[in-house]
Amino acid sequence: MNNRQTLISLFAITALLGSMGGCGGGSDNPPPPPPPPAAIDAVPPTASTSSAGLKNYLIDLSNMTPDDKEPLDLSSFAPTTSDDIEPEPIG
Repeated sequence: MNNRQTLISLFAITALLGSMGGCGGGSDNPPPPPPPPAAIDAVPPTASTSSAGLKNYLIDLSNMTPDDKEPLDLSSFAPTTSDDIEPEPIG
């Protein structure tokens, strides 16, 4: 009878530890950043801060189908103008 009680206790402890192993614990990884807004939602701030940001935004727009494009409010869009930076090739 003692072996049976030991065996039952061993199975009970194993089941208890197995059920506790997968619950609760947090992660040290920070949550992923939110995805950037779609090209049709708004003009991203990066399009106003650098020519590379504007170029990337225009590439995103050109990859979309015409049916997906909607008019945008451009009141907050102010492209950079710099006289000392060479233009980037588009292509």
